[in-house]
Amino acid sequence: MNLPNSLNSEFLRPIATHIGPGALALFGITAIWIPPAEIVHYLATASALAGILLFVGSVILGFLLEDIASHFENGIYESTKGEGDDNNWQGYLCFDNSDSVGRNYVRITLTRLKFELSMLIAMLANIPWLIKASLAARTFEEASFEKSLLFFSTPILLWLHWEAKQSIRVLADARGILVRDWRERQAEEAAKSDQPKS
Repeated sequence: MNLPNSLNSEFLRPIATHIGPGALALFGITAIWIPPAEIVHYLATASALAGILLFVGSVILGFLLEDIASHFENGIYESTKGEGDDNNWQGYLCFDNSDSVGRNYVRITLTRLKFELSMLIAMLANIPWLIKASLAARTFEEASFEKSLLFFSTPILLWLHWEAKQSIRVLADARGILVRDWRERQAEEAAKSDQPKS
């Protein structure tokens, strides 16, 4: 899954990783108590202050989702890590490298991972209201929209989980490459400085 290049900018990263997932989760949590049609009507007629409060709530919930997602990330990392990944991670935290291409690639992949995990959790937050609305409907037609969303949520959740696993693996591999390259260059520089000057 590749985010558009516009989402790789410093300004739009928080939208992808915090505001979007936070707003989706806020909608799902609110829809448990208030019917979604009423929420949409309220949003269409809400005051500026209400809009600001919803925005702030989405941001706060987005940060909370990111925190929860970091626990998911740790669990996935532990189940998929290869030999040497821990050493590469520690080396990556310590190394000083001017390879902006490699660092940017890691940063973009990390943004994608945060988006995948935050959206996975935000979608999970919508499952309870979808189930509630499906069970409360008197006819199949009344519940068809919610049941369709519920049906399509499962493959999307599985896909986001699979993508997150792939992103974690790509991050581990990229960090390993950067650390190995940095260590090789350090060894070359040390060897050059040890040579006698003529």
